[in-house]
Amino acid sequence: MQALGDEGLAAAPEHGELLLDVAALLVVSQTQLAYDESTENWKIGPIDWDEFWRVVRGNGPCNRERLAARRAAHAEGEWVRLAAAAYAAKQARTVSAFEAA
Repeated sequence: MQALGDEGLAAAPEHGELLLDVAALLVVSQTQLAYDESTENWKIGPIDWDEFWRVVRGNGPCNRERLAARRAAHAEGEWVRLAAAAYAAKQARTVSAFEAA
């Protein structure tokens, strides 16, 4: 388990540690980031938890772009879902015709 920041923030569960690492990446400017070779850990300044939770709630700087890309991918993949449904329906008809015979 690694400590993060000057406050010595650390998380007991693995997913908690990941969450803190993500928080550090989101809100720490490069001027506050320094590698400590003696401890082999990154030192960071204070974490802006308000900004972190704004990003988690979907108000981050890339959220609109991420959602637009997701919607576009969903719309562009509609033909695949329709083709799969048509194939499944055809297979179901073939199986029921075979069972009826």
